[in-house]
Amino acid sequence: MSTPIAVPPGPVAPELAQAIEKNTVSFNTCTGNLVRDDQGAVLGIVGAAHCVRQSSNVVQDGHTFGTGTSVIIDRADIRLDSTTDMFYAGLDGRAAADVHAQLVLNYAQVDLTDRSSNQVAVMTGYPRFSNERNEPVTIPLSLSGIVHWPHDLADTIATFGDWNSENQSCSPGASGSGLYHHIDGHGYVIIGVLSSRAEFEQVQTMTYSADYGLELRRYFETQLGRTIDADFLCGFAPPTEP
Repeated sequence: MSTPIAVPPGPVAPELAQAIEKNTVSFNTCTGNLVRDDQGAVLGIVGAAHCVRQSSNVVQDGHTFGTGTSVIIDRADIRLDSTTDMFYAGLDGRAAADVHAQLVLNYAQVDLTDRSSNQVAVMTGYPRFSNERNEPVTIPLSLSGIVHWPHDLADTIATFGDWNSENQSCSPGASGSGLYHHIDGHGYVIIGVLSSRAEFEQVQTMTYSADYGLELRRYFETQLGRTIDADFLCGFAPPTEP
Protein backbone atom coordinates (compact mmCIF):
# COMPACT_ATOMS: atom_id res chain seq x y z
CA MET A 1 0.00 0.00 0.00
CA SER A 2 1.04 3.64 -0.48
CA THR A 3 1.61 6.35 2.15
CA PRO A 4 -0.21 5.48 5.41
CA ILE A 5 -3.15 7.62 6.44
CA ALA A 6 -1.88 9.66 9.37
CA VAL A 7 -3.85 12.02 11.60
CA PRO A 8 -2.74 15.68 11.56
CA PRO A 9 -1.33 16.86 14.88
CA GLY A 10 -3.69 18.63 17.27
CA PRO A 11 -5.07 20.61 18.82
CA VAL A 12 -6.56 22.86 16.15
CA ALA A 13 -5.32 26.47 16.32
CA PRO A 14 -7.60 28.42 18.73
CA GLU A 15 -8.48 31.13 16.21
CA LEU A 16 -9.60 28.52 13.65
CA ALA A 17 -11.56 26.53 16.22
CA GLN A 18 -13.34 29.68 17.42
CA ALA A 19 -14.23 30.73 13.87
CA ILE A 20 -15.80 27.35 13.09
CA GLU A 21 -17.53 27.08 16.47
CA LYS A 22 -19.40 30.30 15.70
CA ASN A 23 -21.10 28.40 12.89
CA THR A 24 -21.90 25.33 15.02
CA VAL A 25 -25.23 24.78 16.77
CA SER A 26 -26.45 22.10 19.17
CA PHE A 27 -30.00 20.74 18.79
CA ASN A 28 -32.03 17.58 19.40
CA THR A 29 -28.91 16.00 21.00
CA CYS A 30 -27.19 16.46 17.65
CA THR A 31 -25.13 19.12 15.88
CA GLY A 32 -25.97 21.49 13.04
CA ASN A 33 -24.07 24.13 11.09
CA LEU A 34 -24.75 27.63 9.85
CA VAL A 35 -23.98 27.85 6.13
CA ARG A 36 -22.70 31.13 4.71
CA ASP A 37 -22.41 32.42 1.17
CA ASP A 38 -19.12 33.62 -0.34
CA GLN A 39 -19.67 37.06 1.22
CA GLY A 40 -20.15 35.60 4.71
CA ALA A 41 -23.93 36.10 4.96
CA VAL A 42 -25.89 33.33 6.70
CA LEU A 43 -28.06 31.31 4.31
CA GLY A 44 -29.36 28.69 6.72
CA ILE A 45 -28.50 25.49 8.53
CA VAL A 46 -27.38 22.04 7.41
CA GLY A 47 -27.24 18.88 9.51
CA ALA A 48 -28.00 15.16 9.60
CA ALA A 49 -31.52 14.18 8.52
CA HIS A 50 -31.82 11.52 11.23
CA CYS A 51 -31.59 14.31 13.84
CA VAL A 52 -34.70 16.09 12.57
CA ARG A 53 -37.91 15.31 14.44
CA GLN A 54 -41.38 15.50 12.94
CA SER A 55 -42.34 18.49 15.09
CA SER A 56 -40.82 21.97 14.93
CA ASN A 57 -37.22 22.13 16.06
CA VAL A 58 -35.50 24.57 18.38
CA VAL A 59 -31.86 24.96 17.42
CA GLN A 60 -29.78 26.30 20.30
CA ASP A 61 -27.31 29.06 19.59
CA GLY A 62 -24.19 26.93 20.10
CA HIS A 63 -22.73 29.07 22.90
CA THR A 64 -20.83 31.33 20.49
CA PHE A 65 -23.33 32.50 17.88
CA GLY A 66 -25.28 35.17 19.72
CA THR A 67 -26.01 35.12 23.44
CA GLY A 68 -29.05 33.35 24.83
CA THR A 69 -30.65 33.21 21.40
CA SER A 70 -32.17 30.34 19.48
CA VAL A 71 -33.24 29.74 15.91
CA ILE A 72 -36.73 28.37 15.29
CA ILE A 73 -36.98 26.10 12.26
CA ASP A 74 -40.45 25.06 11.14
CA ARG A 75 -40.72 21.62 9.59
CA ALA A 76 -42.13 23.12 6.37
CA ASP A 77 -38.89 25.07 5.80
CA ILE A 78 -36.68 21.96 5.86
CA ARG A 79 -35.56 20.00 2.82
CA LEU A 80 -34.58 16.39 3.50
CA ASP A 81 -32.17 14.87 0.99
CA SER A 82 -33.64 11.56 -0.21
CA THR A 83 -30.25 10.03 -1.04
CA THR A 84 -28.00 11.18 1.79
CA ASP A 85 -28.40 11.72 5.53
CA MET A 86 -28.67 15.52 5.23
CA PHE A 87 -31.23 18.25 5.80
CA TYR A 88 -31.14 21.87 4.64
CA ALA A 89 -33.07 24.73 6.21
CA GLY A 90 -33.17 28.33 5.00
CA LEU A 91 -33.15 31.23 7.48
CA ASP A 92 -34.38 34.83 7.23
CA GLY A 93 -36.30 34.27 4.03
CA ARG A 94 -33.65 32.19 2.28
CA ALA A 95 -34.72 28.92 0.71
CA ALA A 96 -33.38 25.51 1.67
CA ALA A 97 -32.30 25.26 -1.97
CA ASP A 98 -29.91 28.20 -1.40
CA VAL A 99 -28.24 26.31 1.45
CA HIS A 100 -27.96 23.16 -0.66
CA ALA A 101 -26.51 25.08 -3.63
CA GLN A 102 -23.76 26.57 -1.43
CA LEU A 103 -22.81 23.12 -0.11
CA VAL A 104 -22.61 21.78 -3.66
CA LEU A 105 -20.41 24.73 -4.66
CA ASN A 106 -18.08 24.18 -1.69
CA TYR A 107 -17.82 20.44 -2.25
CA ALA A 108 -17.08 20.82 -5.96
CA GLN A 109 -13.85 22.66 -5.09
CA VAL A 110 -12.37 19.70 -3.15
CA ASP A 111 -10.24 17.05 -4.87
CA LEU A 112 -10.88 13.69 -3.21
CA THR A 113 -9.22 11.65 -5.94
CA ASP A 114 -5.66 12.19 -4.66
CA ARG A 115 -5.16 9.38 -2.17
CA SER A 116 -1.36 9.69 -1.99
CA SER A 117 -1.24 12.50 0.58
CA ASN A 118 -2.84 13.39 3.91
CA GLN A 119 -5.18 16.34 3.42
CA VAL A 120 -6.14 18.20 6.60
CA ALA A 121 -9.77 18.76 7.55
CA VAL A 122 -11.50 19.95 10.73
CA MET A 123 -14.73 18.88 12.46
CA THR A 124 -16.61 20.78 15.16
CA GLY A 125 -19.53 19.24 17.05
CA TYR A 126 -21.15 18.47 20.37
CA PRO A 127 -20.23 14.87 21.24
CA ARG A 128 -21.80 13.74 24.50
CA PHE A 129 -19.07 11.25 25.46
CA SER A 130 -16.53 12.85 27.81
CA ASN A 131 -18.21 16.25 27.36
CA GLU A 132 -20.40 16.82 30.41
CA ARG A 133 -20.67 20.58 29.85
CA ASN A 134 -21.86 20.08 26.24
CA GLU A 135 -19.20 22.36 24.81
CA PRO A 136 -18.22 22.48 21.14
CA VAL A 137 -15.31 20.14 20.36
CA THR A 138 -13.03 20.78 17.36
CA ILE A 139 -11.00 17.84 16.06
CA PRO A 140 -8.33 17.68 13.32
CA LEU A 141 -8.91 14.93 10.77
CA SER A 142 -7.17 13.40 7.78
CA LEU A 143 -9.34 13.75 4.65
CA SER A 144 -8.78 10.54 2.71
CA GLY A 145 -11.33 10.04 -0.07
CA ILE A 146 -14.69 8.39 -0.72
CA VAL A 147 -15.66 5.03 0.79
CA HIS A 148 -18.78 2.91 1.02
CA TRP A 149 -20.07 1.02 4.03
CA PRO A 150 -20.96 -2.67 3.67
CA HIS A 151 -24.30 -3.03 1.84
CA ASP A 152 -24.53 0.75 1.31
CA LEU A 153 -23.91 2.37 -2.08
CA ALA A 154 -24.09 5.96 -0.82
CA ASP A 155 -20.83 7.93 -0.98
CA THR A 156 -19.19 8.66 2.36
CA ILE A 157 -16.33 11.15 2.80
CA ALA A 158 -13.77 9.22 4.85
CA THR A 159 -11.83 11.12 7.50
CA PHE A 160 -9.68 9.69 10.25
CA GLY A 161 -8.75 10.95 13.70
CA ASP A 162 -7.31 10.08 17.11
CA TRP A 163 -8.90 10.46 20.55
CA ASN A 164 -7.91 13.89 21.84
CA SER A 165 -6.51 14.69 25.28
CA GLU A 166 -10.07 14.81 26.68
CA ASN A 167 -10.88 11.38 25.21
CA GLN A 168 -13.31 12.88 22.68
CA SER A 169 -14.18 11.94 19.11
CA CYS A 170 -17.10 12.08 16.65
CA SER A 171 -19.23 10.10 19.12
CA PRO A 172 -23.05 10.39 19.55
CA GLY A 173 -24.15 14.00 19.82
CA ALA A 174 -21.74 14.98 17.04
CA SER A 175 -24.09 13.65 14.33
CA GLY A 176 -24.53 16.41 11.75
CA SER A 177 -21.21 18.07 12.60
CA GLY A 178 -19.69 20.02 9.73
CA LEU A 179 -16.56 18.90 7.90
CA TYR A 180 -14.43 21.94 7.05
CA HIS A 181 -11.67 22.00 4.45
CA HIS A 182 -9.43 24.87 3.35
CA ILE A 183 -10.22 26.28 -0.10
CA ASP A 184 -7.82 28.80 -1.61
CA GLY A 185 -9.35 32.25 -1.57
CA HIS A 186 -12.22 31.18 0.72
CA GLY A 187 -10.60 29.82 3.88
CA TYR A 188 -12.21 26.87 5.64
CA VAL A 189 -15.64 26.01 4.26
CA ILE A 190 -18.13 23.28 5.10
CA ILE A 191 -18.27 20.39 2.58
CA GLY A 192 -20.33 17.70 4.35
CA VAL A 193 -22.00 16.59 7.59
CA LEU A 194 -21.21 13.75 9.98
CA SER A 195 -23.47 10.76 9.36
CA SER A 196 -21.48 7.65 10.36
CA ARG A 197 -18.46 6.54 12.37
CA ALA A 198 -16.30 3.59 13.38
CA GLU A 199 -13.78 2.96 16.13
CA PHE A 200 -10.86 0.63 15.59
CA GLU A 201 -8.60 -0.62 18.43
CA GLN A 202 -9.79 1.66 21.24
CA VAL A 203 -13.49 0.87 21.04
CA GLN A 204 -15.16 3.10 23.63
CA THR A 205 -18.56 4.29 22.38
CA MET A 206 -19.54 1.47 20.01
CA THR A 207 -21.29 -1.77 20.92
CA TYR A 208 -18.98 -4.09 18.97
CA SER A 209 -15.69 -5.72 19.99
CA ALA A 210 -12.16 -4.54 19.25
CA ASP A 211 -11.79 -7.48 16.85
CA TYR A 212 -14.64 -6.15 14.73
CA GLY A 213 -13.11 -2.68 14.92
CA LEU A 214 -9.89 -4.04 13.42
CA GLU A 215 -11.94 -5.84 10.76
CA LEU A 216 -13.54 -2.53 9.81
CA ARG A 217 -10.15 -0.88 9.56
CA ARG A 218 -8.95 -3.57 7.15
CA TYR A 219 -12.18 -3.14 5.18
CA PHE A 220 -11.55 0.59 4.67
CA GLU A 221 -7.82 0.08 4.05
CA THR A 222 -8.73 -2.19 1.14
CA GLN A 223 -11.05 0.44 -0.35
CA LEU A 224 -8.56 3.28 0.00
CA GLY A 225 -5.45 1.27 -0.87
CA ARG A 226 -3.65 2.70 2.17
CA THR A 227 -2.92 1.58 5.70
CA ILE A 228 -4.77 3.52 8.39
CA ASP A 229 -2.81 4.81 11.39
CA ALA A 230 -5.75 6.30 13.32
CA ASP A 231 -8.10 5.50 16.21
CA PHE A 232 -11.40 6.09 14.42
CA LEU A 233 -13.22 6.97 11.21
CA CYS A 234 -15.68 9.86 10.94
CA GLY A 235 -17.86 9.45 7.86
CA PHE A 236 -19.43 12.55 6.32
CA ALA A 237 -22.34 12.74 3.88
CA PRO A 238 -21.51 14.91 0.86
CA PRO A 239 -24.15 17.08 -0.81
CA THR A 240 -25.72 15.58 -3.92
CA GLU A 241 -26.49 17.41 -7.14
CA PRO A 242 -30.10 18.65 -7.48
